[in-house]
Amino acid sequence: MRFALRVLCVWCSTSVVWAAASTSTELRVAVAANFYAAAVTLAENFEQQNPDISIQLSSGSTGALAAQIIHGAPFDVFLAADKQRPEALEQRGLSLAGSRRAYAAGQLALVTRDAIFNDSNAALSDAHRHISIDALRQHLSTTKRLAIANPATAPYGEAARAMLAALSMWEPLQPTLVKGTSVLQAYQFVQTGNAERGLVAYSLVVNQPEALLIPEQLYPLVEQHMVILKRTHYPEQAHTFTAFLRSGEAQRQIQTLGYLIPRAYD
Repeated sequence: MRFALRVLCVWCSTSVVWAAASTSTELRVAVAANFYAAAVTLAENFEQQNPDISIQLSSGSTGALAAQIIHGAPFDVFLAADKQRPEALEQRGLSLAGSRRAYAAGQLALVTRDAIFNDSNAALSDAHRHISIDALRQHLSTTKRLAIANPATAPYGEAARAMLAALSMWEPLQPTLVKGTSVLQAYQFVQTGNAERGLVAYSLVVNQPEALLIPEQLYPLVEQHMVILKRTHYPEQAHTFTAFLRSGEAQRQIQTLGYLIPRAYD
């Protein structure tokens, strides 16, 4: 394998970076934390098809990455977890005209550190593992510490806030909330026992039987957009990469990783 894992400390000391060690053109891609694992797999597939282009991934919350870009971070492509930040970069003139595209739609899931869910307290389907609204209310009302991403910086945190507000539980649950800087950190709070349950991206827990999908009518799907940044020195290679992410091959793989094809896929 020609892939290496290292830590990027130029712009964000907590960023996790995956890069290919080669002399080919290197695209620097800022990727929302929820999509990092998927991006690693997709980048490897892309490089196999495009050996003259290597991908370096820097991961963080969408809000933090957008702020870094505004302050001059040297990224070529931004894979956000919403469309608002890429739109804001467009309005600031920081992206290439017409380069913003939807590439995935994220889903929200309830996860617990212990496998406490079963058919008696959750309405499951073979395909989607949905939890019923009544069961969701019951579990949330008995949760002592609930992890979510910070709604101010992370789109999955905003989705969690919207869902709790739809259930009239946002204010009552304030004392229980443990907020992560990204949805990945919120999930890590559950993994480490710092939170009893968490509202996280389904893509992070798609292979865990104790994770259940939140009913879609309770929150807006997290439509994730990407954009090519104007400061890139490699616009042709950046377009090649973003076109790959929207290809049928990549979209099928993205679906297997817990995402939906975005509705605004144009």
